[in-house]
Amino acid sequence: MNVEIAASAASAIARSVLAPAAADNDKQGRVSTEALQELGNAGLLGLMLPEDGGGAALGPRALADVIAALAVVD
Repeated sequence: MNVEIAASAASAIARSVLAPAAADNDKQGRVSTEALQELGNAGLLGLMLPEDGGGAALGPRALADVIAALAVVD
């Protein structure tokens, strides 16, 4: 995985999982466990972990890009 792939995957999850439920989640003060599951399935929860620890070892740039992609919709 590289930075562009990580950001693209996050954008897809944001559009398909976060966006449809964002208003209801905000009203309920709820964290989207569905989005967390999808982020984990996509390997995005371990972006900054070293590869030998099961992560992607991409660093803070990738993390910032993923957070930005998610923040656009939620």
